[in-house]
Amino acid sequence: MENTSGDLQLQFDGRVAAITGGAQGMGREHAILLGKRGARIVVNDLDGEGAESTAEAIRVAGGEAVVVHGSIAQKEVAQTVVEVAIATWGRIDIVINNAGIEIKKPFLDFTDEDFSRMMAVHVWGSWMLTQLAWPHMRKQKYGRVLMVLSATIAGMPGYAAYTVAKGALFGLGRTLAVEGQADGITVNMFGPFANTAMARQIDAR
Repeated sequence: MENTSGDLQLQFDGRVAAITGGAQGMGREHAILLGKRGARIVVNDLDGEGAESTAEAIRVAGGEAVVVHGSIAQKEVAQTVVEVAIATWGRIDIVINNAGIEIKKPFLDFTDEDFSRMMAVHVWGSWMLTQLAWPHMRKQKYGRVLMVLSATIAGMPGYAAYTVAKGALFGLGRTLAVEGQADGITVNMFGPFANTAMARQIDAR
């Protein structure tokens, strides 16, 4: 797509992107922006109403979007995300592993259940969705995977489990970045601190 405005922008015409945690915050913004730039979007979130709101915003702006409601920590949901992308548009090009939960406690107060929930959403969900999309990307010789980390990876009191989960994502991303090179799959990680609803909850505490 030719850009004559002098403003160099990435375009994603014909690409299909799956975005977890797409109901609000950065996930919603990623989804809407990619939709405006030509990508067709699969919006996933446990918040079905919020995910549909994101999809509708994409459609209103002239894009295409579908919703897969459910927790990405469940394998059947991850499978459905990929299956819907393939059934609807015949491909999956981009995976943004953005879904997350936040539990703030002193280290000694964390329970096994807290830790398991954190790892299930942040790590297991990202692992499953990426692994399920990977064969399609490899066949296409094109794929883009983004692991959304957090500024807390530098260390923040009360976020031991959250930081461990994001650290695991960092390690996964680094490894997949090397593995994907031969197949045209690029994997990146970034750790922002954005003014999202989750960030405001953290600040309020």
